[in-house]
Amino acid sequence: MDTAGIPLCASSSDRDEHTGLGITLTVIQVAVFFTFISLCTFHPALLEKDVFDIGIPLSFLSGLAVIACGIVLTAVYVGVANSGAGE
Repeated sequence: MDTAGIPLCASSSDRDEHTGLGITLTVIQVAVFFTFISLCTFHPALLEKDVFDIGIPLSFLSGLAVIACGIVLTAVYVGVANSGAGE
């Protein structure tokens, strides 16, 4: 039974689709994170550089990019998962 037009549980095919999407987005986030960690570990001098001459090192901008990537990927997942909730 549903409440206010929203089903209480998703169908099996919706769960499978969302699981695949979740795994894909997780793999992307892990790849971005480990790329950042690898740069920190193996090329720390690169991250000390001020790329845009604004006084902010590349390490800060890279870390911010990792966080922004996580936020964007989460928004993508929530948007896709909620798009079929009212059907």
